[in-house]
Amino acid sequence: MVTIPMFKGTPIQSQGEVSLRISATVVDKDSKSLGDLETISLKAVAAWEAEFVKAGMTLVPPPERQREYARLSGLLQAIGLRYKADIPTGATSLLMKVNDGKVQIEVYDRDGNKIGDIPDGKTSSALRDALQNTFQSAISPDHDGVVAII
Repeated sequence: MVTIPMFKGTPIQSQGEVSLRISATVVDKDSKSLGDLETISLKAVAAWEAEFVKAGMTLVPPPERQREYARLSGLLQAIGLRYKADIPTGATSLLMKVNDGKVQIEVYDRDGNKIGDIPDGKTSSALRDALQNTFQSAISPDHDGVVAII
């Protein structure tokens, strides 16, 4: 049994498997918001992992992060296929990165050469909105970004 005392409330009790998600906003000494605790923590873990990889370590992400990667990759693939006309000709894969809520996509051809970026000046508002609405709150489970084959 797990008992969790809550601030200004009664304790929560549960039996069996329990998942806990802590939602908190981190603030500085002047009460200025620095962001969500979960987002800050996940970015820190990704930065540490990137440094470990640079040092030559091989890291295997836990199953939860593998599932999240697959989910995000599937969403990116669906958007890429739906808006294929807005993507540079010859594109076979997309690499998505989200930085501070801004979604950036690198477009690659079948030889692995980068052939463009999305959004750019030619990107339709529909594709731009689809990417922003789907991924703006996403936190990549991989420090290198999320890849989708199209």
